[in-house]
Amino acid sequence: MSPLHLVRIPVHAPRLLRFAVDHGIPQEDETLGYTLHAWFTALFGEEAPKPFRYLERRSEVLGYARRPASELLERAQAFASPGAWAALEAEGLASKPMPGEWRSGQRLRLEVLACPVS
Repeated sequence: MSPLHLVRIPVHAPRLLRFAVDHGIPQEDETLGYTLHAWFTALFGEEAPKPFRYLERRSEVLGYARRPASELLERAQAFASPGAWAALEAEGLASKPMPGEWRSGQRLRLEVLACPVS
């Protein structure tokens, strides 16, 4: 089995913003990157998905984690604060294992979002 799982994490955006305010996260976080990073840490600890991408139109995150959705959910249920838990649409959390190997010559489509830093 692959060590990576593609995870889909539905977000209740108003509650996520409440989580941000409650934790003193600056409101200038326009892309929600820092807010999501802090929220994932509050929910999943060291097992938080990395990297991830927030899809605002669908109000969900796609990311890669080392654990399947069932284990991430168990961790969140056991240890997350009520505010962090409230922003998670738990019934929609899903994952699939990624392939352990890729076929030589296989054509893939991907999208890259970069943030250059100088």
